Amino acid sequence: MPYSLKHKKQTRARILKSASVLFAQSGFSAVTVNDVMKNCGLTRGAFYAHFKSKSALYSEALSYATTSSELSKIKPEETSDREWLGLLLDAYLSIEHVNGHKPCPLAFLATDIILRDSTAKQAYARAFENMN
Repeated sequence: MPYSLKHKKQTRARILKSASVLFAQSGFSAVTVNDVMKNCGLTRGAFYAHFKSKSALYSEALSYATTSSELSKIKPEETSDREWLGLLLDAYLSIEHVNGHKPCPLAFLATDIILRDSTAKQAYARAFENMN
């Protein structure tokens, strides 16, 4: 019996979460597909049901990391622009964020992205534009 669409989406999200953390911590070259799959408790075979290549995973993991970040939330209507900027900066520059399990991919991948293919570079540029 095939997996449900909900199960497939949850599995894909687990892989993206795992990859986003590992890539941000170690960079593209130091992380293998096996590392990502072991980290999220899945087999290597499951990887290829969701992604064509490690490079495709890298691009999607970058997008996932930036869109799932606490810092990507929409400003509450009752909060002024100045207050919102202060809250974002306080969160972004906090010790908890810097030492956390979800470091900012834009900061940690800045030196890594130049070595990636055009798909990854475009994903990084989109993420940068969206976060700014």
